[in-house]
Amino acid sequence: MSLGFNTIRVPFSNQMLYYNASPIAINFGLNSDLQGLTPLQCLDALVSYCGKVGMRIILTRVSCKASNEWNEAFWFIPDDTYYTESQFNADWIMLASRYGGTNYLSFSLLLSMIR
Repeated sequence: MSLGFNTIRVPFSNQMLYYNASPIAINFGLNSDLQGLTPLQCLDALVSYCGKVGMRIILTRVSCKASNEWNEAFWFIPDDTYYTESQFNADWIMLASRYGGTNYLSFSLLLSMIR
């Protein structure tokens, strides 16, 4: 905020919403409060922190599977039993329900639908 920025874009994958995978690339020496959290719990912590310090968030869905950005032709994976169009919609509904009460968070579908 001291540099004049008040908004961050937070990319996410649908996979991080439901899998209990451990987040990667976090320096736990600097972020010990994130140790042991799921990726969704880390997102909860980020959303909470941003609300406290007056930052805005643009939550952008970039892929179904983690680390698979730009390798998916659609917002779902054809012939996949989990990453369906219906699951895509359910995930957005879950996020809107989870964070919908915040006035500093926006949702973006642009990158997930236009390649």
